[in-house]
Amino acid sequence: AEGAQLTLVVAPRLQVASGGEDGSLRVWNTANGVSRAMSGHTEPIRTVAFSPNGEEVLTASTDRTAKTWSTSTAACLATLEGHRDAVFSAAYSADGEKIVTASQDWTARLWDARTGGCLLSFEGHRGWVMSAVFTPDGKEVLTASQGRTARLWNAATGECTRTFEGHRSLVRSA
Repeated sequence: AEGAQLTLVVAPRLQVASGGEDGSLRVWNTANGVSRAMSGHTEPIRTVAFSPNGEEVLTASTDRTAKTWSTSTAACLATLEGHRDAVFSAAYSADGEKIVTASQDWTARLWDARTGGCLLSFEGHRGWVMSAVFTPDGKEVLTASQGRTARLWNAATGECTRTFEGHRSLVRSA
C-alpha cells in the first residue's frame, strides 16, 4: 500500500523506528507513544537500524543513499553517497564507528559513521548485493548476493577472503 511501513526495529533506549515507502523515517518513544518524523530520502527506505548505543538511526534507500539520524534531535547527521543504484541494506559495526551498505550496483561499501566518508568498496559479486553485515569483532564483512553467493571480506583491506557457494537462487540475507 502507498506509504506502507517497510521496516521496524527496536533500540536499547525504549525506542522503535520504521521506514516507509514514502521515504520517511519515524522514531517512537515506547514509554509514551510520542513519535518524531524525519524526512530526507526521496524514495522508499529499505532498511532501518539503530546504532549500538541507540543514539542514532541508520536508513538505506532506493534513492542510492544511506543516512544517519539523531534520535534526540531528528537531524540528519550524514548522507552516505557513492552507490550507483538502490541501497538495499545498511548496518553499524558493533563499536558504532563504521557502517556497511549493500547495493543493487553489485557492490558493498564501508563508511566512516561519523563523517559519512567512504573507506572501501567491496567488489566482485556477479549481481546485486542484497545484504551486508559485520562479523561481531568488526574485522570482516559478510555479503549476500543475487549471484547465488555469500562472500567474506577483510574490513581493513577490502580483500575477499572466502566465497560461499551452493544456493540455487539469490542469497537475500547475510
